[in-house]
Amino acid sequence: AGAILIAEAHRGITEKERAVLKGFLGEAYAIDKLDSARLATLLPQRITDVKNETAFSQRMQVIRDLCLVASADKPVATGEVLVLNRIAEGLEVPLNFVEQSLDIPSDLD
Repeated sequence: AGAILIAEAHRGITEKERAVLKGFLGEAYAIDKLDSARLATLLPQRITDVKNETAFSQRMQVIRDLCLVASADKPVATGEVLVLNRIAEGLEVPLNFVEQSLDIPSDLD
């Protein structure tokens, strides 16, 4: 849910973002058919579930992966950062980790 909402936060999903999303979601997902309004309503519960069911290091990796989606197009849009920060806060991941992750080149993964 978060990855789609980040990608859509600024001018819709670009081709570069679509490629990153396909890498995470696989070819089976029809990105254009996902209902972003519904995903937005599901996001708070998904954040809670992830926070309650994963270790801190796993939550950090989730944020890192979401930062790869946001970084697909440079510069990262303010709207994308706002969504990232909201998710990070919900997952209790420090916001400076979001900033650091956005500065790391994606080819280091």
